[in-house]
Amino acid sequence: RAAAAAAAQSAQGAAAEGALAATKQATNLAVLRRHDASVEQVLATAGQVALYSLDVDTQEWSREDVEGTLFVVRRTDFPKFRVVVLNRVGLDNHMLDINPGFTFELSPPYLMYQEEGEGGGVKGVWFYDEQEANAIAGLLTKIADTLNAAAARRSEQREARKKAAAHVRAQKQTGTAAQAQAAAQAAQAGQPQAQTQREQQEAEAPVAAAGEAQDITLLLQKMAAGSGRQEKPEQAAPAPQTEELDAAAEADDGGDNTFMALLQKAGPAPPAAAPVQKPATSAKVATAAASAKAATSPARAPAAAPEAAPAVTPAVISKALHELAEDGAFVARIAAAINRHT
Repeated sequence: RAAAAAAAQSAQGAAAEGALAATKQATNLAVLRRHDASVEQVLATAGQVALYSLDVDTQEWSREDVEGTLFVVRRTDFPKFRVVVLNRVGLDNHMLDINPGFTFELSPPYLMYQEEGEGGGVKGVWFYDEQEANAIAGLLTKIADTLNAAAARRSEQREARKKAAAHVRAQKQTGTAAQAQAAAQAAQAGQPQAQTQREQQEAEAPVAAAGEAQDITLLLQKMAAGSGRQEKPEQAAPAPQTEELDAAAEADDGGDNTFMALLQKAGPAPPAAAPVQKPATSAKVATAAASAKAATSPARAPAAAPEAAPAVTPAVISKALHELAEDGAFVARIAAAINRHT
């Protein structure tokens, strides 16, 4: 019975202490939130501390007007952890933010650290209870290690993202350069081909036109060939009479060159005013002229006239000459004109 009573009393005492601690924790949290609304939780407490500053020139410590209870708290905002000293002897509380890279040195009963920023001095927190100093130092070490590890992971992640972004940019640039090179090569390969086709078309157009003109020239030269033979009397043949021409025209069946052969033997044509007997059959005369043209000029496909060419083409002139060849007087005048200029 005595042991049971002692256990019951102990449990009651523990419950009372827990309730007192919870009440004290709630009271401290409420007081801290009046100074910092972002305080979320009280992690550790030291009942009595005082703040000192180190004079760098004299290397001596001087006590500041800060003395009271120290709290290590966790906040909802950045920075996540902070040391707060509620000042009992002055109006200003002391606050120390715990950030990545925070370092301190414990030399009981002092905990010394370097203030952040330019011109930050060396501060020392004196603890009335050394056990509280050791507990606060251990907690600050864990917080600093956690923050430093998180900062290192974030730094690695940033570097990885930078490398990934650089790799993606390099791939895009490589792909763009490859596409540009392929387009340039395609353009270089297609441009000479198109240029060659244009040059070939431009070169064939005058050749075709020259061929038509040459056909006409050969036809006229055939009609005036007799004048060229007069320069060599030993090779000249007696000129056929008009009756022979008519007989040749009557005997021609459209497939030989009998009429043109006799025409070439005709020699110089009479003057323009002299009448020339018209062939008996005009259609056969045209057929003979066309046969002479086909025998003396190679066959070629008609070429398309250039856009800037005149409406009257050599082909049109050739057709007109073939039609006019039916007129014996016109043939005689053409022969006479050629004779005058040769």
